[in-house]
Amino acid sequence: MDRLSLSSSPQQFLHEVNFHDSGFAGYRFFGSRLHVGVDLCNYDQSWYSKGEPEIVDCEVVFHSVSGFKISPRFFPEGRIEHPESCSILSADFLRGAEVRMNLNWFNYSTKVNDYFVLSFETERVKMYMCKV
Repeated sequence: MDRLSLSSSPQQFLHEVNFHDSGFAGYRFFGSRLHVGVDLCNYDQSWYSKGEPEIVDCEVVFHSVSGFKISPRFFPEGRIEHPESCSILSADFLRGAEVRMNLNWFNYSTKVNDYFVLSFETERVKMYMCKV
């Protein structure tokens, strides 16, 4: 297993990495760092080569996070039990240092889709990719 990393400003990072339809595996705070687990759709990335894994486990670390909000309601910090049920619709850089992630969470028990928006400000982003 190789462990690769990509580090940059939020604006450059969100321009280079396509999170659409990737799995959202949960989040956790460590001080002012926000760690987000992602099952990245590797096949949708500009660096993808045929024969590589189509999905790769990633940890995205946002540094110096402030103003963290989840709308319309809060869901708990930690790993999501069924990450395949929660996908990232988009991850966008807005203005200044603001990032917004739109999530779709399908509840298999109730057969209902929930939509969440995570928004926060950050100065730097680093992503660690595990390739098998």
